[in-house]
Formats: sequence, C-alpha cells, structure tokens
Amino acid sequence: MRIRILYIILGLVVISSCERNHSRYQLHEAPEFDESYHSVSLEKVNRNIEQNSDNPENYYRKAIILNELGRNENALINLRKAISLKADEPVYHYMAARENLRIGDVDEAESFASEAERLGEQSGGLFYLLSEVHRLKENYIKAADYINKAMKKEPENPAYLCSRGYILLSLEDTLAAEQDFLSSLNIKEDPGTYSGLIDIYLNRNDLEKTAFYLEKQLVLRPDNLEANLQMASLLKAMDYPDSAASLLGHLTKRFSEDYRPKVEIADYLMEKRQYDSALYYVDDVLASNARNTYALLQKARILNTARRYGESVASYTTLLDVDSTNEIASSELADLRRKIAYLQQLERRRRNTLPTLEKKDSDTDDKNN
Repeated sequence: MRIRILYIILGLVVISSCERNHSRYQLHEAPEFDESYHSVSLEKVNRNIEQNSDNPENYYRKAIILNELGRNENALINLRKAISLKADEPVYHYMAARENLRIGDVDEAESFASEAERLGEQSGGLFYLLSEVHRLKENYIKAADYINKAMKKEPENPAYLCSRGYILLSLEDTLAAEQDFLSSLNIKEDPGTYSGLIDIYLNRNDLEKTAFYLEKQLVLRPDNLEANLQMASLLKAMDYPDSAASLLGHLTKRFSEDYRPKVEIADYLMEKRQYDSALYYVDDVLASNARNTYALLQKARILNTARRYGESVASYTTLLDVDSTNEIASSELADLRRKIAYLQQLERRRRNTLPTLEKKDSDTDDKNN
C-alpha cells in the first residue's frame, strides 16, 4: 500500500469525460488546434459573414470556432443569430443547448434541446444532453429515460454508461450502477467512473475496494487535492496513520496555498500529542487568513487538549467573533468553561484543605512532645 502511494503521487493527469459537475456540462473534448488555425478560420468566417450576412451557416461555423476557443457566450450570440435566420434547423438548437449547459444555464439548455428534439434531432448526443439536464434538475426518471435512448444509439459509449451509473445511484439502484461503472471502465478508464465506484464501496464500508479504485483514480488525477485528501482519510480509516501523515505532509508542500492539508496534518499531530507541531500548521493557515473558522476551531481544540485552557478560550472567542452562529464552537466553549470552573473549584478545595492538614500535623507533634 505505502509503496503504491508514492507511485500515485508521481502519476500523470488526464481530463475526464464523465466528471460529476452540478453546474457545468462536460462536453467531449474537441480536437486541439493551434492559435494560427483559429485565427485564420475566424478571419475567413468573418469575411463570409460580411459577404453574406443572411447565411445562417456562417454564424454556425463561427460559433463552432468560438466554442473551441472557450468563448461560450460569444458562441451563443452567433448561434442565436443562426436560429433567427433558420429556426427549423435542429443542429443549431442542439449546439445552443450544449453551450448553455456549459455555462450552467440548465433551463435554457433544456429549452433549446427540447426544440432540437421536436425538430427531429435524434442523436445519442442530444439524448445524453437531455439526460444531463434532467439529472441536474433531479428528474431522475426522465434522466434515465433519455440516457437509455442515448445508449440505444451508442451502446458502447463509456460516457453514457458512466452517466447512467450516476443516475442509477440517485435512484438507489446501487447494483445496476456498479455494473454500469465497471462496464464503462472496460471500455475506457475515466476518473469520474472511478469516483462512482469509490462512492459505492465506501458506502458499503469495503475499504479495500475503495482504496483499489481510489489509487487508480489518483494515477489519472494526481493533482486533484480532493482525491488526495480522500486517500489520506481512507488510510487513517484503514489504520495506516503514518502513511496518511506522510501523504498529508507531501500535500502541504504541493498545495501550499490551500489550508486543508495543513489542518488535516495538524489533526494527526494533535492525536500524537505533538501540540507545538500541530499549532505550527494551524498558525500558518491563520497567518494567511485570520478569519479561517476551521483553523480557529482546530487551534482551540489543540490548545484545549494541551491543557492551555486560557488560550483555548481566546481562540474559541475569536472564532465566535467571526461567526457568532457557529454552534459547534459555542457548545465546545461552554463545555470548556464548565471544565475550567470545575478545575478551579477543585483547586479551591485543595487550598482550603491544606491548613487543616497542617494543623493536624502540628497537634500530633505537640502530643508526641
């Protein structure tokens, strides 16, 4: 396990075609062209528009180029122009739906996609898009219907299999979802498909299988911090705390601008009673953002565990100044104050008892004399 983790860290990353993303639609990758290609193509299509501004195909072709350049809003402007010139062309509506889904406008995407379907577009891609629209709207029955239509067109499409897997998960058909994810992986490896299987096995508390697929995912996405943090949590759950700490230590350097690896390793160091080292990482986070409530909470807990109660109270108080609605901090601070009051009461009793003991000892000495 530990040797494989080192390999994971050094792996290569690829782009997923089935990443779960609740606001943006992931299109299949377009071919890569250099800047000169796009520049020449754009100049040519602009000349065509100048010569014939009533030809919808010119605006459609311009939209394709702008799409490849990632200029989705401009692509939509040209697609709307094409539609205004030829409203009965389903391909224009289909592409407009794709562009809207890419920028997160699900309602507009559904409107254009539905019109494309009404006009006769029957491609697997359109059905896949409509499935994604309904999945994002949590209409899982409709999403399942459309993804099944897409798969009738392209039954071996791994992205469709992966997408149906997530829909089936939402419908709580875990066994069928698992089969779709595995079938998708048999065709093409994909980080998003691995995520689906990781979720399934983690929910089953099958940590070995979870680790197996998480390792494979990390080979494809070594620079994904969330996946790396999930691996660290999994290692702790599998009783490999030192391996988890080693990975977290690496992540604190690799993702030095992100606070999460630092607070995670601080938690590990607190459990090891290495309080000064734990505070080092938390203070490093707070030096960048003094209002980071997670770091303030963790600092308060470390100081509490280290029996530095006054400093812990100060840290809780600072946190509540930042976020007065933080119920966890309020509850823990109340518990800490009760503990302090109890300890102070014990100390007062101890001090009140000392003179009595001293007097008894003196009386005993007098009797002996």
